[in-house]
Amino acid sequence: MSENASIYETAAASGSQPTAEQPERIWHQGAHNLFDRPAARRSGNSYVVSREALVRAVERMGWHDVVDGLPMPFSPGLAVNALAQVSGLPKVQRIAWDGAVTTHDDYEGPGAYSVVGVEFSSGPTTFRMYAVDRGTDLVIAFMEWWTRPRPEWIVTADVTTTAIAHVEADTEEEARALALVALTSDGTDPADVSIAEVERG
Repeated sequence: MSENASIYETAAASGSQPTAEQPERIWHQGAHNLFDRPAARRSGNSYVVSREALVRAVERMGWHDVVDGLPMPFSPGLAVNALAQVSGLPKVQRIAWDGAVTTHDDYEGPGAYSVVGVEFSSGPTTFRMYAVDRGTDLVIAFMEWWTRPRPEWIVTADVTTTAIAHVEADTEEEARALALVALTSDGTDPADVSIAEVERG
């Protein structure tokens, strides 16, 4: 739990600006067990063929909002609930349980393990954690996060003369508030500012 929480805190404090197309990714310290062929043989598990195969598996997963009464298969549901409890995320808002990654067993040949994920968004930043369900245990694989670019707004206002402020905000209401701050930073009385027009940049 503490390690997962520290991963989340590291991501939250990161100065990087990853995108949904190229997220920042941190592999869990226990993930190496998924790809360790000798360890898999000793424990009676299959091994995942490569990290790249696991990343491709999560890219194909479908995500669902967490709502009351969400229908979910029993076994993947248990895995999702277990991952949510240990993820270290403040709140799980979306979940995925339909992932499958190719595995190999030296005696039985190729197979597959289920992959599940949980998601949490805070402002423009989205965090996801993934785990592989081996049937006998759940192995956390990695966390990834990215930041959604904030749209730019152009706010035209009448102060003593017409002024234009360029601000980045998620909503028109937030754009108005940020523009008011920018237009009064020189000491202008907010009562003297009249927002005339707000439009997307």
